[in-house]
Parts: sequence; C-alpha cells; structure tokens
Amino acid sequence: MQLLGIMTLEIENGEQLKASKGNIVIANHPSLIDVVVLISIIENADCVVKADLFKNPFLKGVVKNTGYINNEADPDKFMLDCTTSFNDGNNLIVFPEGTRTTPGEAMQFKRGAANIALRTKTDVMPILLFVTPTTLSKELAWYQVPKSRFTFKLVVKPKMSIQEYLTTDVVSNSVRELTRDLLKYYNKELSFHERVN
Repeated sequence: MQLLGIMTLEIENGEQLKASKGNIVIANHPSLIDVVVLISIIENADCVVKADLFKNPFLKGVVKNTGYINNEADPDKFMLDCTTSFNDGNNLIVFPEGTRTTPGEAMQFKRGAANIALRTKTDVMPILLFVTPTTLSKELAWYQVPKSRFTFKLVVKPKMSIQEYLTTDVVSNSVRELTRDLLKYYNKELSFHERVN
C-alpha cells in the first residue's frame, strides 16, 4: 500500500517492539488493516483469531497453517496455547474491543486481554493506532477509500506491568479491574494524542 501511494506508515518508539518478547500487545482497532500492519512490524507475532475464520472455506486453511490461537477453544486449552506462545518468545496481538471501533462511539473493552494477562502472568504492551483520514473503518465498505493518501500512525507505549493485579485471590475481580484501567488508559491517551496533533 505504501509502494502504491495509498498509505503512509508512521511508527513512534518502534524499537520497543523490536525488543519485545513474550508480551501481550494490545491496540485500539480503528481499521480493517490493523492486524496486517502489526504482523508486518512485529517479527515474532502471534494472534488470537475469531473462531468463524477457522470455519470460513476460503480462510480456514491459511489460519490453521499460521498456528494462530482460536478464541473459542476450550478455556484450558486456550490458556495453554497462549502460555506456549509466550514461552516461545512470541508477542500475542489482542484487540480488547473485539471488533473495529465505530467512529464517534465510546470504546468498550471485553475482558479477554486482561484474562490472558492475569491467568498467564504476562505483561501488556499498549499500542495506539491512528488512521487519518478515517479509512477502512467499521461503518465503511472496504472499497470506500479516500481520494488522497491516508496516514496509518502507530505509537508504541511503555510496557505495563500487571503485578499489582496479581495480589488478590479472586482473579475475576482483578480481570474486571485491569479491563477498566486499560480502557481508562486508552481513553486518556487517545484523547491526549488527538488534542496535540
């Protein structure tokens, strides 16, 4: 897309991604190509994939061959697959929203990312994604692209330790708390970034 002049890619703090091993990489989800861009930048990337893709006649072969993790697997197997991925030095890409953001609507985070982090005792690396002008978002068809080149900006933030959330015996309470704090963090960071740019 860059070679064709459709997109400009900007990366801030990309060196942190290169040094990252065995972390959960989370990001907001403004466009259809978010995962493609992240996989192209993170050398040791692994993904949690919707179960529907494993059933899709056109994509199931590709998805199975990548070794990506099925999000509807048995919970114990799912966590074991995540742990194995981290132990192999992979970074697991997760979009806490579970689907693309609808522009103008408040973000809602599901508990999946926090669940994985706390049950596997794995730190979180947050990434902020910005697509300007809005392109390939949820309310637009894939062929509705802007007339001029769009900018895809990726901002890698410092890794977040989950240690403080491991001090309680009730994991479900910690998962809720971490999910709430991650959403608060994203709302603050995205709002600040949009104000200064």
